[in-house]
Amino acid sequence: MIKLLCLLLFTSSLFASEVAHYKIRPGKFHKGGKIKISVQETKHHAIVKINYKVKKKAFVPVPRKYLSRVYSRAIPLKLMQERGYDELAKKGVMNLPKARIKYLGRKDYHSYRNCHVIKILPTNGKSELTAFYHPNIPAAGWVYVKIKIKNIRFLKSYTMEAKYRE
Repeated sequence: MIKLLCLLLFTSSLFASEVAHYKIRPGKFHKGGKIKISVQETKHHAIVKINYKVKKKAFVPVPRKYLSRVYSRAIPLKLMQERGYDELAKKGVMNLPKARIKYLGRKDYHSYRNCHVIKILPTNGKSELTAFYHPNIPAAGWVYVKIKIKNIRFLKSYTMEAKYRE
């Protein structure tokens, strides 16, 4: 019985994921919303899952499919720790199979000092994500996230900004 309990605890910790919650700031065509970012670490990379829901303003002609979505990206495991961002700062750019990560420098974000700023550009060109990394934030470590969705009918592109909810 004890062996079974230990096995269950061990396997559940292997598949556990870290989660961080964000509040989407009001924008030109939306009242706000929320983002949940979870990270599942595997042997070779981390799968970052971004789940967002936007509350649109009345009479805004945005298709429903853009108001709620889930994106998943596999990123190098080393970007789950600050030393990976330090390495990216030296290189400037990291090319992945389905995306390119650019290092934009360091900035302060409210009380979070010296954040690493990155931009993730998927190769399909449908979106881009800018994030401020700080080691004190759970999941992906991003204290601020800006998501730009491209190729939206009538709007061409739309940007949402969100900050980590403590």
